[in-house]
Amino acid sequence: MNGMKDEMKKLPCRELPNHQIMKNTSLLCCLVFLVSFTVPYEGMSQPKNESSAFGDVKALARLYFDEVVNNRNLKLLDKIFSPDYVFHEMNGAESKHMKDSTLVPHLLYLFNAFPDLHYSVVEIISEGDKVALYTSATGTHKGEFLGFQPTGKKVTYKQMFLFRVSNGKIVEGWGVVDIAGVKDQLGS
Repeated sequence: MNGMKDEMKKLPCRELPNHQIMKNTSLLCCLVFLVSFTVPYEGMSQPKNESSAFGDVKALARLYFDEVVNNRNLKLLDKIFSPDYVFHEMNGAESKHMKDSTLVPHLLYLFNAFPDLHYSVVEIISEGDKVALYTSATGTHKGEFLGFQPTGKKVTYKQMFLFRVSNGKIVEGWGVVDIAGVKDQLGS
């Protein structure tokens, strides 16, 4: 046994400082962690691609912005959104838009404040039953908005939305809107 230890001592081996060993171990752990989320395992199901009468989830989301918002076709809301549609507010509150009719008054409020409001879809990504959109909105401030009286200023702001689709209709939504940017433009 002693002969084997002596032989091992003769092998070219570089000793690493403790901090380098920890760094290498940490990197290896991170790599294993990341790979565990990207490699499907046996029995793992992939999200099903949802579709609607209007096409896939991307087409459904585009229809909302192109037809309902940009062309003011509110009649399509029932065909795009589920009666049980829930919007998750940034503060954690939930608005059941279609049941308590808050979506229509919200849109009418926006259309009154910005009669020429137009949304452009900058980026759209979907996977399974979800679709994410990055949009740019422009409009001329001609009605009261968030306490600001009409200024006549043209504003541009960015938004991000995430919608979940089930049975061909949008059932959940999340959104982040650059309200601070709008206020800055109206106040300056």
